Amino acid sequence: MSTRRLRSPRGYLATLTVLLLLVAAFATLHGARTGRLALNTVFLATATVAISLPIGTVMALLLARTDLPARRLFGCLLAGFLFLPLYVQAGAWQAALGVDGWLTPLTGGQALVSGWRGAIWVHAAAAVPWAVILIAAGICFVDRELEEQALLDATPWQVARQVTLRLSAGTVGIAVAWIALLAAGEMAVTDFFQVRTFAEELYTAFALGDIQPWGASAPAATYEPDAGVLGVAGVWVGIAVAAGMLLVTLLLIAALVPMPRRQRPRQMSMLRLRGWRPAAFLAALLIVGFIVLLPLVSLVYKAGMEVVATPRGRARQWSARKCAAMVALDPRLSGGHIKFRHTKEIGWSLAIDSSAATASLLVGLPLAWLARRGLWRSWGVLASVGWIWAVPGPIVGLTIIALMNRPEFPALRRLYDRTLWPPILACFAHSLPLVTLILWTSLRSLPDEWLEAAELEGAGLWQRWRLIVFPLRWRAFAVAWIVGFVWSLGELDASILVSPPGVQPLSSHIFGLLHFGAQDQVAGLCLAVYLAVQFAAVVAWWLLRPNEAAIGS
Repeated sequence: MSTRRLRSPRGYLATLTVLLLLVAAFATLHGARTGRLALNTVFLATATVAISLPIGTVMALLLARTDLPARRLFGCLLAGFLFLPLYVQAGAWQAALGVDGWLTPLTGGQALVSGWRGAIWVHAAAAVPWAVILIAAGICFVDRELEEQALLDATPWQVARQVTLRLSAGTVGIAVAWIALLAAGEMAVTDFFQVRTFAEELYTAFALGDIQPWGASAPAATYEPDAGVLGVAGVWVGIAVAAGMLLVTLLLIAALVPMPRRQRPRQMSMLRLRGWRPAAFLAALLIVGFIVLLPLVSLVYKAGMEVVATPRGRARQWSARKCAAMVALDPRLSGGHIKFRHTKEIGWSLAIDSSAATASLLVGLPLAWLARRGLWRSWGVLASVGWIWAVPGPIVGLTIIALMNRPEFPALRRLYDRTLWPPILACFAHSLPLVTLILWTSLRSLPDEWLEAAELEGAGLWQRWRLIVFPLRWRAFAVAWIVGFVWSLGELDASILVSPPGVQPLSSHIFGLLHFGAQDQVAGLCLAVYLAVQFAAVVAWWLLRPNEAAIGS
């Protein structure tokens, strides 16, 4: 397939489809159960992309290239869901259209968000903001002069379809790969809705003791009967699925690697909607309302429901006081002191996630600095940290167990059993790729002339960092830490396997509560997490905005 063909949207989709089908065919030949899991994983990723990509493309075009009213508000609402953990979104949709959802009576008592429908829709709804932000970023880099030249011979919508979207095909391909990787490597939603994929099967098999970490002796893990459990050989097929998806991701990211280091978005040429403005506004309002507002309203409704006594007996009604109390972690006065629920789990999460974010920043900085110059070095860094994106979380957890849970090394065994190092490593592996990517894009935009001039004056590496890099990029470093912290907050697939006895981070706690239904307690906790994520997003936006020209690449 030629490079020119790869740069078209059809080329991206064809490459993704061919490679994933090859991996699925290999898995099918390996064994019936492995084949089913591979096909389920590919089906989940494909369905998620098929739903989220068209919606995200339309919204990205409306928000980035038209004079749509309230487009900044719509963009902020969608951006607020970017880093919201998937288990929180699963709880929100369960509260709306699940078994006990407040809208379920309108569907005749049938839970629309359940089984395959639930897994696909929760993943697709969570992927829409990612599709919007990635495709909008690509649209902002389209050369305005080419659009203005095309406007001489075509209508604005023809220019948007034939020029703008075609020239931003690189980010469309990256959005496809990113969404597919998120859906294929995640197990919280699939486990909640009882959908069998590689990631979910690995977690279930390990929890039941049917699969042991690498190198452990377990008779049940040495073979794979068609109706039995996934064996160790099947795990390696799962890694092959991840490697195939990683290859697709690197192919797509390659389209953006050679971009000029100091290139910034040009002034955008806005397409006027004219008579289509009411229809476009209504379409955007419906999308944002269904993707963002409906889940939040559902959590607010569930968090405020309480049983009260009435003259006719006991009845359920919504109370703002009850909702506020649930979001505030249900404060109660006991022994002269105010006590909150879930404080222990929140404390564990703060310790684990802050440590993982700090480690990701310290490791990501030298990697990003190494990759800022030169295509091959960029490829090397992307390949070294990018594979973690593709490997399912349970495999990361099994690897940590195999490395640390060794009786022949008492020191490692002590760290594994009595410290927070295992969940910190799991969250570190989860957040390192994204933190490194943010740091890389920030350091790429540094003017080479300034660094070269300082080097000619005799400034060493430390002096260049102290006098040039850190003063210009400290805001980006702070944003990278915030993103690493919030991204670690949503890590569940690996940390749930490696947390020491007595340690239950917030993600594992909410995951356990969700299996008992999205009631008032879990709904209030999900809302509290949402507000915390939004606060982090506001802080990150405040840090970026004053230094926007220096940080953007």
